[in-house]
Amino acid sequence: MRMGWWKLDEQKNPVYLGEGLEAVKQASMDDTEARRVGLDLIGNFRVSTVFLALDHNFSDQGPPILFETMVFPEKNNSDLACERYSTWEQAMKGHRQMVAAVHHCLATSQTVDAEQLESFLAARQTNDGPPLESSPDSKDSPTNSASDVQEEE
Repeated sequence: MRMGWWKLDEQKNPVYLGEGLEAVKQASMDDTEARRVGLDLIGNFRVSTVFLALDHNFSDQGPPILFETMVFPEKNNSDLACERYSTWEQAMKGHRQMVAAVHHCLATSQTVDAEQLESFLAARQTNDGPPLESSPDSKDSPTNSASDVQEEE
């Protein structure tokens, strides 16, 4: 598996750049909007999906993990949920599913705080929560969730 930096081509396909300083320069992290798959404000929560540019698959197994959907309380950056994907198409589908999950949770109560939403989304990720749509086929399902990805910071 190739660890390292990636960029998106004009069709939103990931292109491997390599490792090191030259690859970082080519990754062009400055243009946030070009890397954004989706951003939705739902009540007091934000759902954000972006291209990461750095492969977050830290194993020798499987495809690169290059996209991430996260849910945040509106006023801070403490994430409540995280799912990761390999392709732009998977990231778009995952973003729509996360938006639907947040809407579903907010529809169940007049007031939902960050802790309640985090619990709801965690149950959804472990399949203990209510289904939001028919089960996605494995090709389009999220590759990793925050609970099963170990990152070194």
